[in-house]
Amino acid sequence: MRKNQKSKYNLPVVLDSIQNSQSHFKNSVCFFEEYTCESSIHSASNVSIGTIPNSQLSKMKFDLEHIRSIMFKMQKKLDHVENYFEQISKNIEVIKRNSKRIIIKIQQTTQQ
Repeated sequence: MRKNQKSKYNLPVVLDSIQNSQSHFKNSVCFFEEYTCESSIHSASNVSIGTIPNSQLSKMKFDLEHIRSIMFKMQKKLDHVENYFEQISKNIEVIKRNSKRIIIKIQQTTQQ
């Protein structure tokens, strides 16, 4: 397999070639190795953390901490709402149910 032909082969064709011919098998392994090298170099250049200045990293860390604190507050509010609905559900009684509506009775309770 020549280098300029490498882009013409897709995986199923290469796998069929591997099963059909031992000589093609060696070329296909080279093809996979070349592809792996190219792909790892390509992905490594995209994820270079050395290009981010320290000041920007500090700001990103601060932003993440801020987001984390907001999420913590939201979780507390969600827990409160969940507890509230759990308490209310204990005080709901279905009076009448038909295909169009449900009539319920909610008992008032005092909050402690």
